[in-house]
Amino acid sequence: MYVAAVLKLTLLLWYTWALLAPGVVWVTRRFTLRVSELTRLLPLHIAANVGFAIVAVALYRAGRALIGVPSARPFVEELVGGINTHVLTYWIIVGLVHALEYYRRARDREVKAAALAAELSEARLVALRMQLHPHFLFNTMHAISSAIREDPEAAEDMLAELADLLRTTIDRPPSHVVTLREELHFIERYVGIQKVRFGERLEVSVSVEDDLWDATVPALILQPLVENAIEHGIATRLCGGRLEVSARRRDSKVVLSVCDDGPGIRDAELHPDGWRIGLRNTVARLEQLYGDAASLELRNRDDGGLAATIILPWRKTVVDIGPHALEASPA
Repeated sequence: MYVAAVLKLTLLLWYTWALLAPGVVWVTRRFTLRVSELTRLLPLHIAANVGFAIVAVALYRAGRALIGVPSARPFVEELVGGINTHVLTYWIIVGLVHALEYYRRARDREVKAAALAAELSEARLVALRMQLHPHFLFNTMHAISSAIREDPEAAEDMLAELADLLRTTIDRPPSHVVTLREELHFIERYVGIQKVRFGERLEVSVSVEDDLWDATVPALILQPLVENAIEHGIATRLCGGRLEVSARRRDSKVVLSVCDDGPGIRDAELHPDGWRIGLRNTVARLEQLYGDAASLELRNRDDGGLAATIILPWRKTVVDIGPHALEASPA
């Protein structure tokens, strides 16, 4: 019986503080303790502690009377006798509120920092893409202007192809990633311009594994590689050359390759320090989108020519965007 009575009175005391806890939480949030205002706020909290202790004792004594166990001690004696409990309980609640508030603020700072980092990353991607468009346009217009005097009809065809290509690019929703099918459709239009320029001197083959057509890749990721292969691997040869574009799956990675059968490049140019703006932008975009999970590598092929290889995470879109832009050879 004695143990049951003590347990009942102890629970009554904690129920009393449970009723007062929302008030303590409000006071703590209203007067959050800060080092710069400690001398002003600490006395206020001490006064609040005393006030809540008085209310707690009053409620406790009323509760004891209701359950048939009235207190035999005077009010002041009971208040002083339980002051340790009242002080400890009040400051535990204050400490928990401060801890939760500091945690919330830390999380808010992390969220804001992540949002800022995302905005900066987005701005950098946009800047890189805006840099890529003028670079691509300048080189294409230069190729067209070179053909105007020698072959005006071919130059006119190239301009028409370029207009169609730009229309396709403008109509495309703004996105940093597209399906491989869309990317290869863009490359097909770009190669169409170059085929008008080179005629039979430019031979092109495309090989894509069947399950990769809907894989997502960065928009315009292949264009600088194809342009380099044509300008530095094929255009320099009187007999022209062959351009090979391929996409294959390697476990959880997509491997995109652009190869030519030209003379290759010097070893110093295989290192990123020797790359031009197109390749540097390509690497920067891969880093922004995938971090260390993507890479670009150049190597001279054993049988002649240069191979540019992009490795990035395999991600598949659920959006169907229509039939294949290019015919894929069997994987």
